[in-house]
Amino acid sequence: MCEKCVRRAKHLGLPSGFSYGKVKFYAHRFMRGEPIPLFNHRGINYAIEAHVHKIEQAKSKRKENYKNE
Repeated sequence: MCEKCVRRAKHLGLPSGFSYGKVKFYAHRFMRGEPIPLFNHRGINYAIEAHVHKIEQAKSKRKENYKNE
């Protein structure tokens, strides 16, 4: 997912009753390899995908910092 799409995910909005904590919960479940449902609201799916992208970036950044030391 490109950075432009990650920023766009913020503006799609989440429906009422669906907090950002649930987005993080499903993103971390996906990273562990557990199945997650696809939602009817595309903003939720974009937000989960964007959070997974951020997690992957943080992991690669930590590996780079570890190799440089």
